[in-house]
Amino acid sequence: MAECEQDSDSTQAADRVNLSANAQTTADKDQKMLSWHLKCLFSLNGATLSFPSTALLYIVNTRAAVPLVYLSVYGAVAFLPYSLKPFYALMSNCISRRDYLISFLLFMSGISLFATAFIPEGGAVWCFICAFAREFFSAWPEFLLGVTLIEEAQSLGGNFDASAALFQSQAATARNLGSLSANICGLLFFLLRHFFASEHQQLNYLAVVLILFVTGLMNVLGAAFALHHEIGNNHSPYQLLRQTHLGATLRRRQDTIPSNKCFLGDVILVILLQLVVMTFSLRLPIVNICSETAWNFIFLFFLSAMVIISGMNYHRWTRVQRVGLFLIVNNAVPSAGYLMVSYTYSLFQSNPMVLQLFGIVNDAITTSASWGYGRFLSIYSSGFEFVTVIAATTIVASLLSFLNILLLDLNVENQLKVFGTVVVVFC
Repeated sequence: MAECEQDSDSTQAADRVNLSANAQTTADKDQKMLSWHLKCLFSLNGATLSFPSTALLYIVNTRAAVPLVYLSVYGAVAFLPYSLKPFYALMSNCISRRDYLISFLLFMSGISLFATAFIPEGGAVWCFICAFAREFFSAWPEFLLGVTLIEEAQSLGGNFDASAALFQSQAATARNLGSLSANICGLLFFLLRHFFASEHQQLNYLAVVLILFVTGLMNVLGAAFALHHEIGNNHSPYQLLRQTHLGATLRRRQDTIPSNKCFLGDVILVILLQLVVMTFSLRLPIVNICSETAWNFIFLFFLSAMVIISGMNYHRWTRVQRVGLFLIVNNAVPSAGYLMVSYTYSLFQSNPMVLQLFGIVNDAITTSASWGYGRFLSIYSSGFEFVTVIAATTIVASLLSFLNILLLDLNVENQLKVFGTVVVVFC
């Protein structure tokens, strides 16, 4: 009898252990999912960047009629806010409630989109100002969402690099899905206009204003969502884990956190890089207004300052930071990228549905890529393997970008061939 009771107790104990193990496994799986609040805001970020893309091309190329020589400068100015993340880090530390800051920035992003709709004809200067403001109020909250994502990854304990890479993949997938949904909505919008408007009225000023106002309203609603759910204000399903794990994690990493002085050096370096880029792009206008000597002096001054600051900070840069600087340079240096976008717009201005199809193809491919990274490559999230992944994908993308040359030999009448070529380039 006693032996039966012992066997029964042993069986119950084993069942409890199994249930506990199963519960722990389920909890681990749940913990590897980014919180739905952040997924929603990352999706909103993708949607508000993609939905107005065709309308913004109309503002830049048709309404404001930015001269061809300034288009690469426009691209550099629009990218500038995304390279000021050290500045955002410094300023964000001065505000105790991150959810208030995120809400305010999203609201101002909506206001900047409303303002873009009222750029006057020929208002190239206003186009530059609105572009900087619009991207500034989009890049800063995106940075804060990324910080919140990192906190959630830190709160899990264990392998932080793998958790952060997985969460970043989930965030990128959510952003790409939001972008894909927005482009599909844009395609449906222009499909309706195809049946109820003439060929030359499918993309007119009224349609552009409607698109920009809807996008701005989406950002305002996003601000209300972030404020209601207190995004970034220690309000997430990871709160208990953060209390137990984050403090120890931060204490272990305290010696590796850069000081405000280091952050300031990074900010100055990035600003100087952008000044070098824009001075190089504005060579012809500066020479016409002043002289070749004046341009040489300005360019060499900014370039020398950048080299000096780089030399002063080089010893503290890790390999990943150097890769990050390369990616900034790769995106900031004027290239044929925005010129090709404008050229494609000029081909299909009378048929905006094709432009939306380009966006859908691009979003479908990038969504697959971000999901594939999280599914198969997130384990290569640190060290030499991480740098190898970045280098390999950058080289492949650069080689495929040469296919853009094929577009220059195609005309607007052969739209099917143009569409096929652009699909290959996106792939």
